[in-house]
Amino acid sequence: MKKGMGSKGKLLIVLCLILSVVLIRPILQDEVSYAEGGGTISGMQGVLPPDGSIAYGSNTYGGMTANNVLDSDIESFWNSGSASGALEVRFPKEVYLEFVQLAASSNPKTDVTYKVYGLQSNKWVEISGNLTKSVENHITKTYTILDPFVVTPGKYSGVRIVCTGSTTWIAISGITIGSLTPEPTIAPTTAPTPTVTPQPTVEPTSTPTVTPSPTPEQPTGDRAILVVTMNTGLEKEFDLPMSEVNAFLNWYDTASGTTRYGINKHDNNKGPFNSRKEYVIFDKILTFSVNEYSAK
Repeated sequence: MKKGMGSKGKLLIVLCLILSVVLIRPILQDEVSYAEGGGTISGMQGVLPPDGSIAYGSNTYGGMTANNVLDSDIESFWNSGSASGALEVRFPKEVYLEFVQLAASSNPKTDVTYKVYGLQSNKWVEISGNLTKSVENHITKTYTILDPFVVTPGKYSGVRIVCTGSTTWIAISGITIGSLTPEPTIAPTTAPTPTVTPQPTVEPTSTPTVTPSPTPEQPTGDRAILVVTMNTGLEKEFDLPMSEVNAFLNWYDTASGTTRYGINKHDNNKGPFNSRKEYVIFDKILTFSVNEYSAK
């Protein structure tokens, strides 16, 4: 006849069960580093890029640098200085993104096409298609908050926004980033929390060249403000010497149909370009006015 288990054997089994509970490490769900920005922008989703992020612009104009997009003030902005440009924001560590949102403006109102790239392993990869949005005129102090751009979900060290418009210049006054899904939960544990080694800061390989702002032209002599009103109601204003105004009048008296005329915008009304002309079409002109003055 077999003997029953003694008290020592029972105690040994209990000790083994206790050790197994304490020593087994819990299983964590996917570890994802979400963006922890320095704040929010009223009316926009997500958060500002993480503290320590650095912004770069392909070009700037009028002292409106790319770092203006990293604050929560929607009235400070990056000015591209032209009808197209690219804005880069590099994060101090990788963050998980599912969307990017912009507040934008232009001069004048126009349609702007955007495309978003993400930085992974020091390479820029396309994470959205072409997205065309209507952007309000900056002069009206109206800043268009665009719908969030849904991007390929993933962890990125930065984002690049490539913008293509058709007017004098385009601008971005705010950028937020975030996730469309809740942050993963971590299973409870009694084991020590593992130490996480901080990700090293990715330094930019090169700093974009900043083109100095041009010196405005100082008008002199007999001049006039030529205001051309198009049949759409849009007004175009030009500050010109009288010789160029008279040349426009002579063209208008003899033009017809879709004949076009190039009006020189001069240094007093241009961005960082060697020269600029704006073309008007004869049968698109509703009316125009000439306001003469003398500049000394």
